[in-house]
Amino acid sequence: MIKINFNSNTIVFYSEHENKFISISLTYRILAFCINDNFIAVCEDWQQLSTKENLHIYDLKGNFLFNVQTAPRALYGDGFYSSIGFENDNVLIAQSADFRYKFDLVSKKFISEEYTK
Repeated sequence: MIKINFNSNTIVFYSEHENKFISISLTYRILAFCINDNFIAVCEDWQQLSTKENLHIYDLKGNFLFNVQTAPRALYGDGFYSSIGFENDNVLIAQSADFRYKFDLVSKKFISEEYTK
């Protein structure tokens, strides 16, 4: 079981694999996050961001790996993501204002997109 402490812009959890607490802090509010056996995905509040990516990927040690580019074909919401979840160990599902994307975290490429409006 993973024990998680979460507040506005920080996630803290105990990693049994690392045998220590891992902390991830972002500049702005965290909208959503998910953790699996390989990755931590964190969706940051897009309303205050100066950058164009609000979906950040970390390893289980809490090390930043990369940002997922904004939704490539989004018609609304500037392509920012608002909800996320894992389909399996290496595939992340991310919802923008109008599309649902599947993203391969190993190849760092979009697998599919589905219009949801």
